[in-house]
Amino acid sequence: MTNIAHAIKLSQEAAKKRKHMRGLSLIEILIGMVLMSIAVLALFSLYNSGQKYFTNQDARADILNDSRLTLTMLSRDIKEAVQVVPGPVDVGGTIYSTSANCLVLKIPSVDADGLIIDIDSHFDYLIYRVNPNNSKELQRVVEGKDGVSSRLDGNKLLTGNIESLVLTFLDTDGVTVTDYAESAIVDVALTVLKKGIQRTYQETMNTQTKLRNKVVT
Repeated sequence: MTNIAHAIKLSQEAAKKRKHMRGLSLIEILIGMVLMSIAVLALFSLYNSGQKYFTNQDARADILNDSRLTLTMLSRDIKEAVQVVPGPVDVGGTIYSTSANCLVLKIPSVDADGLIIDIDSHFDYLIYRVNPNNSKELQRVVEGKDGVSSRLDGNKLLTGNIESLVLTFLDTDGVTVTDYAESAIVDVALTVLKKGIQRTYQETMNTQTKLRNKVVT
């Protein structure tokens, strides 16, 4: 009898527990889904902002790098040149002439060790120009003296993000010259532009470089 009473008591306690247990209501489920959606949207927004920041920083770093490397190379070649050549110069069937956005340099030929062979008689040509078929591209063209110079002929793309290249030619006193052959100093203004996410980065750099090897006529 005692066992039966104990079993009845346990059954009653279990029934009470079941009575107090209930599932989630529809409203509670909807509230949970809304809260979860807000959390997911917040995480996505944070991720998107991070991606935007890093992409924009990469774009800015790219234009700074393009500007600096290009101006460094240009300045080095101007220093080594003996003359700014008005032109025309025929390189592989393409005619180049110095202008406000094209620079033709006459530069001493070098041997395999990079040493000048003969500054009076052996010369190469280096050309910097904005690509006429794509105004965003700045090219460096090399025309080495056949059979003498170790410089390899070629056409190299320096940057595809150029906005403008402005060249000004000066004499030894810093006065602008119209006869490019008289140039002793070249002033270069290079503007590079690149689009990031929802913004555009632009960098303008200037340099003035003297022709250290200029031949005085």
